[in-house]
Amino acid sequence: MASFRDAHLREQLLIRRQKLEAAIKESKSTEGLVNLLYEVDAALGKMDKDIYGLCETCNEPIEHERLVVDPLIRNCIDHLTLAE
Repeated sequence: MASFRDAHLREQLLIRRQKLEAAIKESKSTEGLVNLLYEVDAALGKMDKDIYGLCETCNEPIEHERLVVDPLIRNCIDHLTLAE
């Protein structure tokens, strides 16, 4: 069963998806928007597979506070690159 937190993050991603779709329809330069839409879709797909919020490097849960700030984040703080 999805928690309230997960439901809230899903809702936020769905809102972002709708906004991106609208922006893509109105924009002449869509490459960056389309790439961002793919990232949102990937996050929603991870939610469907119940693997959302797991670090892609260590498979441990990503810090909740970081997911709230950036629901597209894919790595925990221990596995960020120097630039990130």
